[in-house]
Amino acid sequence: MKLQVLFEEKNRLLKSFLEETRNYLERFKQDGHDVELKMDWVDELSDLREANIKALQVLDQQIAIERLLLNNEDIEKLQGQPVFKEILDQTLNFIKEIQLTDQSLFLYIQNMGFELRAQILKGLKDKEAVSKFKSQTQSDTGDELDRTV
Repeated sequence: MKLQVLFEEKNRLLKSFLEETRNYLERFKQDGHDVELKMDWVDELSDLREANIKALQVLDQQIAIERLLLNNEDIEKLQGQPVFKEILDQTLNFIKEIQLTDQSLFLYIQNMGFELRAQILKGLKDKEAVSKFKSQTQSDTGDELDRTV
C-alpha cells in the first residue's frame, strides 16, 4: 500500500535526521574546538534541521492525503498488519530519540552561550581595568608621562 511506503520513507528520513543530529552532538562535545567554529556548527545544524523538517512536512502532507483516500475498512486492515505496526513503532521511536538528542544539543548550545557571555564579560572587565590603570597613571604622573611618550 502507498501509505506504508510513505511511512517507510518517513522512517528513512527520521533515521537520517537522527544520525546527523547525533553527529553534531558528538562534534560539539569534542574538546579542542574554538567557540567560533562551534557557532558555525550551530548555523549548519540550524540549516540541516530546517531542511529535514521541511522534507518531513511534505511527507506528512502526502501521508494525510493518502489517508483521506482510504476508507475505514482499509485503514483497519492496514493497522492490523504486524509489518505496518512495526513501521509505526519505529516512527515513534525515531521521534523520541530525536527529541532526546535535541534536548541534549540545546542544553549544550545554551551552555556554550553562557560560556561565551562569561568570556565577553571577562574581556570587558579586563578592558575596564586597563582603562582605569591608564587613567590613574596619567593623573599620577600628569604631563610628564605625556611628554615622555
